Amino acid sequence: MEKKNLIYLTVFVLIILIVGGYYLFTQNKYIANENLEANKNNETTVTIGSEILTLKPGDSKILSEDLRISFGNSGTEFSVPDIILGERYNLNDPQNINYLPIYNSIKLYNNEKVISLQKQECTTKDVFTDIPERHIVDCKVNMDIKVSAIPKISEIKVVETIVGSHSTRPIYRPDYVMTVQGQMVSEEPLLYVGIPEFFLRDWRNYSAGIIIGGAPGRSGGEDYKLGFTIITNFGIAELIYVPSELFDEVTKNIQIGPAVISITPQKNVVRNENTNEDFSFQVSMNFNDNLSNYPVKILNFTY
Repeated sequence: MEKKNLIYLTVFVLIILIVGGYYLFTQNKYIANENLEANKNNETTVTIGSEILTLKPGDSKILSEDLRISFGNSGTEFSVPDIILGERYNLNDPQNINYLPIYNSIKLYNNEKVISLQKQECTTKDVFTDIPERHIVDCKVNMDIKVSAIPKISEIKVVETIVGSHSTRPIYRPDYVMTVQGQMVSEEPLLYVGIPEFFLRDWRNYSAGIIIGGAPGRSGGEDYKLGFTIITNFGIAELIYVPSELFDEVTKNIQIGPAVISITPQKNVVRNENTNEDFSFQVSMNFNDNLSNYPVKILNFTY
């Protein structure tokens, strides 16, 4: 009887070992295939902690299923990696922008983690074609990921006036004539507004037309569009103005999650009929819904 029980016990142990081994083998095989697939796409995953990322044009770093860093073509010396809130760029939709350039620092919230990104430096090289060009070789980004509870966002209404300035700096399109000056309107709740640099005359009154960015000969009238970039805790969007709407001081609104943002252009001074008008912009933000119903995406952004 004891010998028979021993045989049963041995068979039982063998079955457990076989089933357990098969489970471990299939699990390891799945992870290996997943990593292999990521490597095929030139993408690598990152984990909790701090590290310096060295990103070359074409690189992509997966931070989570719906968050990654992507570095496109190094076409100019102003190229930097972008943070993408999704699997890929969402292009050609001003009301649903899902990426930000890492020009300085960005702090995000994603899947119970706070992700802080700080650009360190970029290496360049001179490329000679028809004309000499400076391209980016790689950029270093300091990344810190910590586990965190869902942050509580203030529901304070924001009202601020942004004064136009000639000392503007680029953010989205630094190699274009049209550049952007960014201003942190509010840190808590977050409201960052990028105002296009423009120099224009009222095309309805002057035959000289419109001058954008100090470059004569630009298209005039309704076909030239100016994008005002808006960054909040709940996402990114862009309000589009045409020149006549600026002169008519048209108020425009846009909703990002529970936040409703309003911009009103204000003409200040007409120096003379041959020069540009000075503008300021009244910006406001309030909330029309419970903030807890919407995911927090961005905690801070600095250019």
